[in-house]
Amino acid sequence: MENELKQSTKRNGLWAKGFWFIMQVCALTGFVCLFAWIAFSQMAPLRGIEAEIAVLQNQIAEGEAVKEDLQRQADYAGSDAFMEKMAREKLQMIKPDEIKFIINR
Repeated sequence: MENELKQSTKRNGLWAKGFWFIMQVCALTGFVCLFAWIAFSQMAPLRGIEAEIAVLQNQIAEGEAVKEDLQRQADYAGSDAFMEKMAREKLQMIKPDEIKFIINR
């Protein structure tokens, strides 16, 4: 009887250790699964944000191109060549040594 009690106690002790080991493994597995689910659920919004960033970068590049074009136009508008062209075309001005011909159609 005493021998059976010792074996029963040993089995119960081993069973208790095994049970707690299994519970720890299950808890660890649950935390890993939870972490993986959170990480993957965060990826979809991140991809959307990355796509939005790419669109905004393209818009910035287009804006920079427009800015450069406008800067070139502003530089040309301030030049002597532009002022002479406008004076000739819009104001019908000529240089002192030139002759103006008017052709009526």
